[in-house]
Amino acid sequence: MNFNHFFDSGALRSYHCAPMPGQLPERVDPVLLANRQVTGSKRYKLSQMHRLSDNLYGELGEVEARFSFFMEGRRPTVAGELKGGLPLQCQCCMQRFVVPVDHQFKLAVVAGLQEAEELPEDIDPLLLNEDSLILAELVEDELLLLLPFVPLHPEGLCTTDVVPVSEEEEVHEVEQKRNPFAVLADLKRNGKN
Repeated sequence: MNFNHFFDSGALRSYHCAPMPGQLPERVDPVLLANRQVTGSKRYKLSQMHRLSDNLYGELGEVEARFSFFMEGRRPTVAGELKGGLPLQCQCCMQRFVVPVDHQFKLAVVAGLQEAEELPEDIDPLLLNEDSLILAELVEDELLLLLPFVPLHPEGLCTTDVVPVSEEEEVHEVEQKRNPFAVLADLKRNGKN
């Protein structure tokens, strides 16, 4: 039996059915969904996002993603909203804290850099390697952009009792770290007194 041909066409083609209301498959065709003005939502476990979870700390949770596909002018566009929290390790007290996520994004499908430069400032480019888009990767990319460079508790909420060091003490500590014989010089000076 030859499966390369359907009864009504001469070639094998992908069949794209409309997703059920509110439910989106993991791999989508953004152009098709934008033409149909599809909306939907999905929940993602942070532990399944390997690039992101390497930067997180402790017990991981979930993030809820809502998507809306539409045409903006002639460009297929996806607007999204992410809600949840990212557990991080404070680099001051080394304790776990959660950064709340309430993030919105808007991406337009572009064919190259020239089209990307033509987009308005409030729309980011979405350059596809294939005709389809993996929603989990899109969500993970957006969450990675939200990670702080140095994770710290909000001001005043750190659990450590860090005593501020004076500028003189800090300079003296740096000098001692640079010169391991500085301690011997101090002992020699103090021994002559």
